[in-house]
Amino acid sequence: MKILFVQHDAHLKGGAGQVLLHPTKGLQKFCGESIVIFPKDGELPMALGDEGVKTFIVPAEVFSSWRPESGNWYLAGLSNRVAQYREIIRSDHIDIVHTNTPFVIEGALAALQSAKPHVWHIHVDFQQDSVPALWRALPVVSNARGQFLDWLSDAIVAVSKDTARSLNLANCERCG
Repeated sequence: MKILFVQHDAHLKGGAGQVLLHPTKGLQKFCGESIVIFPKDGELPMALGDEGVKTFIVPAEVFSSWRPESGNWYLAGLSNRVAQYREIIRSDHIDIVHTNTPFVIEGALAALQSAKPHVWHIHVDFQQDSVPALWRALPVVSNARGQFLDWLSDAIVAVSKDTARSLNLANCERCG
């Protein structure tokens, strides 16, 4: 099984980086192949490369700030990045796409366009000020962000029950 992991930064420190590091290494060792896309180079792609994990850099400016214009800057090159992701999915024979962050949407869109299952791993509370600028910039009303995220996913993994509840999903049993 080949899983394409999508990450929004290249930092080794922090929760999302650590959550990515361990499953990718385990998958490599026991039952499949991990491939990871990053928006830039850094210590996390280097650490994974040292473990034999194949990595790609698809440049993107990812903004986590609250300002809607930050999300608009990110959206400007979205279609080109999605095309690059689709090509990786095709050429590397990816089975599942796992987006490890709500700060990027390319993995979900590329999976949808490639008819591949998509898993979204959510680390932030969508009811707090930490809602990524991307989600503020999308033409989706705030109480429907979770439904849009759900529509783009075959499964959602939330880091806590509170995070899952913040998505306002009717079928939150899919969140875990």
